[in-house]
Amino acid sequence: MRRSRFIRWSAFCLWAALLSPVATGQAHAEDASADDAAQTSLAYSPPEWPQAPDTVAMLRRLGMGTASVLAFSAAALWAAKRWLKGAAGTPGSGGHLQVLETMPVGHRCSVVLVSVGQQRFLAGLDPTGLKSLVLIPEPFALTLDRTQATDVGEDAVQPKAAA
Repeated sequence: MRRSRFIRWSAFCLWAALLSPVATGQAHAEDASADDAAQTSLAYSPPEWPQAPDTVAMLRRLGMGTASVLAFSAAALWAAKRWLKGAAGTPGSGGHLQVLETMPVGHRCSVVLVSVGQQRFLAGLDPTGLKSLVLIPEPFALTLDRTQATDVGEDAVQPKAAA
């Protein structure tokens, strides 16, 4: 279907290109006879200088073009930021997985602190992807309190609020 449409279109263009000189040939012949009469005199007359461009209009057009390009760029950056922000998990979004902090450590490498429920993980990333994932153990004081609570017979100890 596309090939036949292409063939028809190219045939039409070829036909129009071949017939346009034929249709306008008479008009060119009349113009040629008027040009021949003007060219019989050998006197040279230099062409007139063109008018100088309007500098105010040129500067206005340049300023408006620059402003429109900058406005379009700012709008594209704003839209990309909003689109990318919605793609990543944000803290407080209601999901179980949260990116708590990201720290760049080198050229295109970073360390990411991730929280999954009550557990925290440290992820090492580089340009090729995830390199390591380490479970961060709970603080020693909390583990000691739980151990002492099970020795005494208590079922659970609530973690102390950080001061």
